Amino acid sequence: MVAEEVAIDQRQRAAEQWFHCLHRTFDLLWPGEVGNQPNQPNPVKIAILNSGVDMSAFAYATEQIKDCKSFLKSITKFGDYVGSGTHETDLILSVAPEAEVFVARISESMKLKRETENNVKNALDHAIDEWKVDIIVLPFGFSTFSPIIEESLLRADERRILLFAAVGNHGAMEQYPYPAKSPLTIPIHSADAYGKPSVFDPPARNVNDPSFSTLGEGVKAAWPPALCGHDEQINFRVRSGSDVATVIAAATAGLVLEFARQPPLSNKPQVEAWLKSKKGMLRIFKLMSKPVNGMNFVVPWLLLDAAATPPYSDDFNSAEGGFSSQSLARWAAEFAILREVPMDLYVAT
Repeated sequence: MVAEEVAIDQRQRAAEQWFHCLHRTFDLLWPGEVGNQPNQPNPVKIAILNSGVDMSAFAYATEQIKDCKSFLKSITKFGDYVGSGTHETDLILSVAPEAEVFVARISESMKLKRETENNVKNALDHAIDEWKVDIIVLPFGFSTFSPIIEESLLRADERRILLFAAVGNHGAMEQYPYPAKSPLTIPIHSADAYGKPSVFDPPARNVNDPSFSTLGEGVKAAWPPALCGHDEQINFRVRSGSDVATVIAAATAGLVLEFARQPPLSNKPQVEAWLKSKKGMLRIFKLMSKPVNGMNFVVPWLLLDAAATPPYSDDFNSAEGGFSSQSLARWAAEFAILREVPMDLYVAT
C-alpha cells in the first residue's frame, strides 16, 4: 500500500471514530420515554440544495426524506447524476437521524453555471414558503455575488432559518465563494477528525470574526449505484471537502434544535427562537469547539463533556436513586445552553 493510500485509510478510520463519539452522544441526549409516553419532539426540518438524490443508494428505510424536487428546467424527474447530493443527504441522516430532510436538485454537474442561480433562488423560496424548514444547507459556491439569491437568503434569515454555506476547496488560490461570504450565512471550513485544517481549506475571510470548521475529510456515505463503476454492489464513497463539513455542521445544528424541543427546554420556546438565529447558534458552536490553528473546530459532544463520563457509575445511580448517565448528560447540555442564552430571554415567561 502506497503512502497516499495509507493516509486516506487513516483519515477514514479517524472519521469513523469521530462518528462513533457523535452517536454515543446522541444516545445520551435522545429523550426515550417520559413516563409511559414516548417523547418525540417536533422533528427538525433540513433542506439541502445539491445535485439531487438517488434513493436506491440507501441500505435503510428512507421515510425521513420527506420530499425531493427538481428545480432544473431540462430535468423534471428526480435522481442524481453527480453523486455528491446522495452522499450529502445520507450524511445529514447519519448525524441527525430524526431530522426530516428535503432535497432540492439545483444542478446536474459538479461545476455550477451562472444560470444555476435562478435554480438556487427558486429552491430557497420553496424551502422557505412550502417546506417551511428550520435549516438550509448550501454546499456549493459561486465566484460572484448574486442579488437574487441574497434576497431569498434575507427572507430566510427574517424567518429565523439557519443558513450554512461551504467555503470551497481551493485554499488561497481563489476568492472566498458566495454565498459563504454573505453575512446572512454561517460559513463552514473543513478539517480532519482531529481538527487540523484541510490542505484545501481557504483562510478565514475575516480574521476578526470567529471561523468554524468541523470534520470534512475521509467521510463515508451513500453513493448512487450507477456511478460506482464495475462494482455496483459497493454503493458508498469516501469524500472530503468543505461541502462535507458544511453538511455535518448543519446537521449538528439540527441536533441542537432537536434538543431544545425536548423538555425542559421546550417549556421556553424563546430559547429555541434564539438558537435559530445566526448569533445564537454560533454561541453554542463556540461552546462546543476547540481552537485549532485559528479555527474553532466543532466537536458536538463537548456540549456535555463533563456528563459524557459521569462521576457516578450506572449501578450507583440505579441503586441509590441517583441520576442515570442519560439524565446527567441531558442536564449538562441543558445547563450549557441556558448559560449562553441572554438573561432577558432566560427569565422571560
